[in-house]
Amino acid sequence: MLWRNIPSTRSSRSVTLEITDEIMRAEVVAARGTLVAMGGRPLRPLNYEPGPWDPSSGRLEEFHVQTHWIEEAATCEPDLARWKAFRAAQIAVREDKARLFKHEQQILDYRTKHGLGGPIILHLEPGQQTKLIEWKEYQVFQHRQLAKKEAKAGSVLAKA
Repeated sequence: MLWRNIPSTRSSRSVTLEITDEIMRAEVVAARGTLVAMGGRPLRPLNYEPGPWDPSSGRLEEFHVQTHWIEEAATCEPDLARWKAFRAAQIAVREDKARLFKHEQQILDYRTKHGLGGPIILHLEPGQQTKLIEWKEYQVFQHRQLAKKEAKAGSVLAKA
């Protein structure tokens, strides 16, 4: 994100912090907008209000708002990255009908195996299918990604 490289060249530190706060906020809101425009949904709503500074939080008062937006970006960026990875996989699977049919069957088998059930019919163009079907496809994509990470973590732990 752009705000990570903003130099402090202003003479007034408070003006620089206010400008930086606004840039950070705008970029987080834009990233969230990109996610939604791509058809994705954030895991949680964006918190626009940093609230009053709490001395026990361990944050410096002058960086309170920036820290808030850094934390919001930390939740937004992974959501967007996951959705982009899903979209790339979704497009790759739809390169030919045979591959799409196989993928559809794998999703159905996975959902049945895990008790998720329900019919699923995928279309060559992702925009042609309903949001519900898209979310069913995304759910299986996410489950598979997590299973890979768990297997990798298990193998690392077994070696230790």
